[in-house]
Amino acid sequence: MINFDKQLKAAIAGVTFPSEGEPQPLEFIRWGNLSNEINEANVRALSGEADDLLTVLDYFGFIFPRTSTGDQQKAYQAIDELMQDNLNWPVVYRFGAVNVRFYAIGRDTNGAIAGFKACAVQT
Repeated sequence: MINFDKQLKAAIAGVTFPSEGEPQPLEFIRWGNLSNEINEANVRALSGEADDLLTVLDYFGFIFPRTSTGDQQKAYQAIDELMQDNLNWPVVYRFGAVNVRFYAIGRDTNGAIAGFKACAVQT
């Protein structure tokens, strides 16, 4: 999925995630061709997130705020469409309570787990 990788990297370039702190850029993720299921334990292992952090699984369509406008909303929409069109069952794993990490991931047609990571401060 080299084409998808290039497209997603281009789509997230310069895009930040809303935060109560300094907005952070989105980071590309590719975890290779894995036979592992996409579940909490495997995402923790692949991402290095601690076992004791609060975790929430959410539908991918809810990652970007609906209150975004202008260029930010267009960028979010382009990323959303790219992920929905190229990944099977994209989901979001959220780790942490205040300093939150979001892993928006799905499985591509080659079986690799790909997507992006977003960080935010949420109180």
